[in-house]
Amino acid sequence: MKIIVNGCFDCFHEGHKYILEQAWRFAHQGIVYVLLNDDNSIRKLKREPIINENQRYNTIVEYWNSKHNRYDYTIFHVLHFNTEEELYKLIEDINPDMILKGNDRTDVREIVGSDKWPICILPRLKDKNGNDISTTNKIKELKSVQETNTK
Repeated sequence: MKIIVNGCFDCFHEGHKYILEQAWRFAHQGIVYVLLNDDNSIRKLKREPIINENQRYNTIVEYWNSKHNRYDYTIFHVLHFNTEEELYKLIEDINPDMILKGNDRTDVREIVGSDKWPICILPRLKDKNGNDISTTNKIKELKSVQETNTK
């Protein structure tokens, strides 16, 4: 199977690890493609990236390699994109069996590629307080700690 996961993967956390592990399980000795937003696309979509594109790429590859050995037989690729048009072209070229997404998207029809390929929405992981594990919540948590430490 060919599985696509795409996103920013900024401030790499347990939720990102979870989606990569689910992609590995779905692919079952097939191919996992991580389509990574480049720094400019993050600026357009959200904010200034916390971690630059090369560091995010390296973090994803290091995590994958730490979990899956060379006898795993699942092929792993990380590709970069800037625009939704580039993302769609990558998806079209790959022609995946499935696209995995976290549940931060409320309307599946808004997910790039949903017009032609099956989408699997994964549930969000929760932290010990029951909050969603997400980059947005991690940023809020860090700001709160910084504010507390400056008082």
